[in-house]
Amino acid sequence: MATLAAEGEKTLLALPGAVSDSIVALGRVPVTDTSLLVQCLVVASAMLGLHALTRRLGGRFWQNALLHPVPVFALFRQLAIDALALVAAAVIGRLLLVQWLGLPAGASLFPVEMAAALVRWLFVLTVLRIFFQPDAPSLRLVSVDDAGARFVMWRARWVLAFGLAHAVLLGAWLREGVSAEKARALSVLVAMIMMFAGFQTFRRLRAHGLGSMQITLACCIFAALTGLWIWGAFVGETDLFRGAIGSLSIVILALVLDRVLALSIRTSRRPSVMRRLFVIRALVDAVAVALILRILIEFWFSGFPGLFGSPGWSDFARRFSLASVLVVLGLWVSALIHVWVDARLLPGGHGHAAQENTALRARLATVLPIVRFGAITIIMLVVALMALSIIGVDITPLIAGAGIVGLAISLGSQTLAKDIVSGLFYMFEDVFRLGETIESSGRQGRLEAIGTRSVRLRDETGRVHTIPFGDLGAITNHSRRLMSCRITIDFHMGVEPEQLTTLALAIGHALHSEKPLQAGLVGDIQITSSPLRAGGGDQQICATFQIDAGRAQQADALAKRLVEGELMDAGFTGENVSITAEVLDASIASSVPAAPP
Repeated sequence: MATLAAEGEKTLLALPGAVSDSIVALGRVPVTDTSLLVQCLVVASAMLGLHALTRRLGGRFWQNALLHPVPVFALFRQLAIDALALVAAAVIGRLLLVQWLGLPAGASLFPVEMAAALVRWLFVLTVLRIFFQPDAPSLRLVSVDDAGARFVMWRARWVLAFGLAHAVLLGAWLREGVSAEKARALSVLVAMIMMFAGFQTFRRLRAHGLGSMQITLACCIFAALTGLWIWGAFVGETDLFRGAIGSLSIVILALVLDRVLALSIRTSRRPSVMRRLFVIRALVDAVAVALILRILIEFWFSGFPGLFGSPGWSDFARRFSLASVLVVLGLWVSALIHVWVDARLLPGGHGHAAQENTALRARLATVLPIVRFGAITIIMLVVALMALSIIGVDITPLIAGAGIVGLAISLGSQTLAKDIVSGLFYMFEDVFRLGETIESSGRQGRLEAIGTRSVRLRDETGRVHTIPFGDLGAITNHSRRLMSCRITIDFHMGVEPEQLTTLALAIGHALHSEKPLQAGLVGDIQITSSPLRAGGGDQQICATFQIDAGRAQQADALAKRLVEGELMDAGFTGENVSITAEVLDASIASSVPAAPP
């Protein structure tokens, strides 16, 4: 702190003369040389021109990428064009510097530093374009409107150009004799100007939809980076700033991939695609967290403060990397188990009768979630213990403590074990669900919560009854009344039988894949289609299913929207097709004849 105070005092005293001395030194900087200025302009123009030309030539491919139904693939296609343009600019700049001007790459010379700063400028703008997507609102990862996205890109161009130009000129000033204190003062001044420009940008974005929490987080990150830059300018070492930038870059990359994969899962209507994307997302998140922890430990605990010696860090890094791989594999296997259970729970016609399908799905829906929870819990516990053992933690006390706790529970909690086992059997047999009205042991009420060993019922007077599973006994369920939903599609034009069959299968698949429908569905979804009739009547597809009364209206509207989406995908409009939706009591619907095949 004493060193910081002394350097800060020198910087403040040098600030009044820093601007005038830098202007005087500018006359000695080679940038005023006409021939060198022309060479720099040629290199910069070639880099910017080739970058713009590459993006323009890939414009049609970029626009087609926006039409892809899966956002993650659309983003990767966009990245391909942007990365190609960035690489082309970097390559042409290097070729001109090395082959035309004969300058060694990486040398501390004005044209080389100018080209490197230009590549950094294009890279940061590419990352911001991925986040804000001014031309693709559907892929935007930040909650701002179109005007806000365009404002950010416009402001970022000039603020980044100001900062990078300062970095290039600062190196030239130091080579031309400007004192270190005055150069440091200019660097601190530029950093403060950029920080306030960033704060003003975030404040403007509040009016364009950016939330207060996001603005606060962005301002804190910006202030922290500015503080690290100023610290580096004072002490003459920018490792802290570079380490923070590296850590932040990986965090941003992980957030981008996670948000895009989450958006792809939410917008995809194919269960198989959703399951694959879920596994990829789990794997990407696990790898990102492992890399972030690795960098944070290596830089913030080993490199800067020196908590690990060189031999100690080498051994710990090897152990930590092996433990990270093990944890990532455990999370990946857990994600595979999760999607496998979801696939098994998804209803589908396997050639069985409707009653047999209903019984099979009921058993799977009760047993498989418990199996999934148990399998994932065991895998993660084993992986966690193995990972702790690999990095050097003695797990013997943990295992001994777990054994003692298990023995105590087994000896002193017979009633607890009875309640848990009884609850498992109630769940297996699907006796009741949340929100239903049940009656047990003379108490009747709405089921508010299902715990590990008890349930909570609220009666008509508002009182809450907590009943252990072991005391429930016989259950009377008053909420298992069924409603029948019927969606009828009439075609006012001729449709080929093959197309009609394909469309019927697509509608059935869409209805089967929707989780809100699965939650209250009882039995199977019956899909019937009528071919072109001899009398010239309309062709028809009819979807009928039974569902809990409490979910009937919501399920009816949702099913109608899904059917409309499938018809639009198949090219049918409201002029040549009509959709009728109705909800009937199951007992009444059973007496209403279905559409003739």
